[in-house]
Amino acid sequence: MLDTCRIDIVRSTTDPVTHRAVQTIVRTLYPPGPCRLRNPSNVVSDVQSADQSLAEQALVLSLPVATSGDVVTDAIVSYLAVDPATGDESLVGLTFRIKGTGSQSQATANRFPVEVLT
Repeated sequence: MLDTCRIDIVRSTTDPVTHRAVQTIVRTLYPPGPCRLRNPSNVVSDVQSADQSLAEQALVLSLPVATSGDVVTDAIVSYLAVDPATGDESLVGLTFRIKGTGSQSQATANRFPVEVLT
């Protein structure tokens, strides 16, 4: 795993002056460390939403088993860096939401299903 990400519990509040949503980090579950984002399948699902045709693909975030035991569903992933030689620079700055658990027996990595937020 050559990319770097951070995973936090985030709380949304409304700024009383601007009335805009503000994201506040409540707790960091996974400090900046190694990660890998994969698309395990080339299958694309068509989604209909508000008269728009959208495409959806499943993404999986892999984290080292030894350091990702505190990661929970609905935590927010910030993609911080990619391997300069092989990484996709367009991932840097994106955020994802953990959609489920990543535990499995005899695993070399915890693999969490994620959805893209930004």
